[in-house]
Amino acid sequence: MPSRKPASETPLSYKPKDYAYTVMWSEEDQIYIGRVVEFPLLAAHGASPEAALKEITDVVRYVLEDLEESGEEIPPPLSKRHTARNAPLAVFLCIPPAPLLHE
Repeated sequence: MPSRKPASETPLSYKPKDYAYTVMWSEEDQIYIGRVVEFPLLAAHGASPEAALKEITDVVRYVLEDLEESGEEIPPPLSKRHTARNAPLAVFLCIPPAPLLHE
């Protein structure tokens, strides 16, 4: 029977570094929260922005390994997505203006 490489040794279709991350301070939790755009339900925290980014990157690595091992579809990173014209997909973040204060 051929031996199977552990998931951590098997090359992944996508690497955690390919994904888009955000790290923000949570006033409510008093800690930095890291998120990944392509997996909106994932989050991790850390005492510093760097720690939160490392934590969410590790979470993404584990999720990618699990999805690959189970044969489930892996969401492509935004940086690897293409439109019908085979051009890279551009993503724009629209932030609504702050509400106007009336005197």
